[in-house]
Amino acid sequence: MDLALTESELALRDSVRQFVRQEASTPVLTGLSESPQPWRREWLPTLAAAGWLGIFVPGELGGAGASTMDAAVLMEELGRGPVPGPMLPSSVVSALLLRSAGAGPARDELLAGIAAGTHVVIPALREPGASWRGAGSASADLIGDGRLTGTKLFAAYADAATHFLVSLAPARSGQSRFAIVPAGEAGVSVRSLTGFLHASYTVDFSEVPVPSAQVLHAPGADELDAALAPGLVALAAYQAGGCQAVLDQFGMPIGRFQRVQDHIVRILNAADTARWASYEAAWALDSSQRAAPARAHLAAAVASESYIEAANAGHEVHAGIGSDPQYGLTLFTQESRSLFEFLGSPDWHRARLADGLGWAS
Repeated sequence: MDLALTESELALRDSVRQFVRQEASTPVLTGLSESPQPWRREWLPTLAAAGWLGIFVPGELGGAGASTMDAAVLMEELGRGPVPGPMLPSSVVSALLLRSAGAGPARDELLAGIAAGTHVVIPALREPGASWRGAGSASADLIGDGRLTGTKLFAAYADAATHFLVSLAPARSGQSRFAIVPAGEAGVSVRSLTGFLHASYTVDFSEVPVPSAQVLHAPGADELDAALAPGLVALAAYQAGGCQAVLDQFGMPIGRFQRVQDHIVRILNAADTARWASYEAAWALDSSQRAAPARAHLAAAVASESYIEAANAGHEVHAGIGSDPQYGLTLFTQESRSLFEFLGSPDWHRARLADGLGWAS
């Protein structure tokens, strides 16, 4: 196993790093964090032109069709910002879910639009009173003459959506299903969730018409889990980038103090753990290693906990000034909390890890 970056991966890393430095510096992001829209829609054409929005979109539909390792490199550098916006939900989660569904005009149009930056497809998967289980636990369903009614919680960047990818109750055969719903359709309403979570929304669907051509059928639970595995790695890499950015704030002058060193070592351990778990999982998926999806679940669990640990330790070093929104540390603190259960809690991922390794009783 060689986790050293290739020349092309280093070039990708440097390109993304330059974008973050020029377009999403700490002063820019702290200013955006206090605005109604904490990201810049003007970034989309640049991200699309670089091929980053289509990182998981097949090449024949205008995407990059890139490897999981490429996605990890990209997302780690964006996480160093941390660059906000709908890329994780749209270009990662929705793109992978759409890829798992059968080919068709509606699906292909969305994937091509994601890559081009014209479509922002937000997954609406989680329901009130339910833990994260993907599409299999959905109760929202089509009623009557093909109208969708239901509520979805914690839809990240739902205000940016051009379309929603809504999980439906499974078909009678047990097959997972998704509905494509334009965000401007009558009966669709979006409400911001208050609190410390970043860009989190509730989406309500009230008798929204959904033609049969906009209902997609996905594979079974195990196949869907494998299809989303690269997304878990991308998420973990983004969190690893955040850990590294918190660590990079500390240089030698402050690091000479032993009590401070204790906290910095905690951040270092968190950053290394998250990064290497992410890259090992990316390597396993790209080289079709045995139980590769299980390794993706491990990376997701480790990175979520590591990001929380790094942010907490960062605050213990910075003390009072670290709580000033203009200082920049709270960008990572908020992101670490917002992404903690983005694709499932660490406990849930460990359960899936046990299943994947055959440890479940």
